Amino acid sequence: MRQEERKRKSRQSIFMAAFQEFGTLGYENVNIEKICKVHGISKGMMYHYFSNKDDLFLACVQKVIEDLTSFVQKQLPEIENKDVSLSIRDFILLRQTYFDHHLQQKAIMETAMVRPPAHLKVQIHDLRKPLIEINHKFLKEQLKKINLRKEIDEEKAIRYIETLDIFFQSILREFVSDRTQNMNTLIQGVNDLLDLFLFGILE
Repeated sequence: MRQEERKRKSRQSIFMAAFQEFGTLGYENVNIEKICKVHGISKGMMYHYFSNKDDLFLACVQKVIEDLTSFVQKQLPEIENKDVSLSIRDFILLRQTYFDHHLQQKAIMETAMVRPPAHLKVQIHDLRKPLIEINHKFLKEQLKKINLRKEIDEEKAIRYIETLDIFFQSILREFVSDRTQNMNTLIQGVNDLLDLFLFGILE
């Protein structure tokens, strides 16, 4: 086995272990020693790639964001040419679609976004920039399809949509934890809110 392939497999095994631990226990309850002991990873190999827990956690957050960004980019051609409200709705739901199949990554992302370690907030914000750029690019293209009210410029409209997005994500998290709700009802509620929002910014 070539050296590069060994390195790739070593990093992959560390990521899989770290995803499981951070995704199950959160940031505060994880330490390097436990990851190594539980998953049979030598400390030498761990510290060869990651200097400490913060370094490992940030690498996990970066990996989640990279994988999510790649997923979103692949799905964009299917949604970007729909009606504006449907395109934005489907764009908002893309993350939930991805995380439905990657629960540990979802937990890591929620830790990074909702309750990040205070000393890592700046680094996490920087890691999110590629995803933020994709969001802004997509929303700008959608806003070109409509005429905004004179007092609503593009940047303000994007901020409004991002605020709605945060609200939608909280609703989706509640839905995931309470399966008595009907997904079709939830999606219809998202549609209604988007229609109301667009009515408020359209000329």
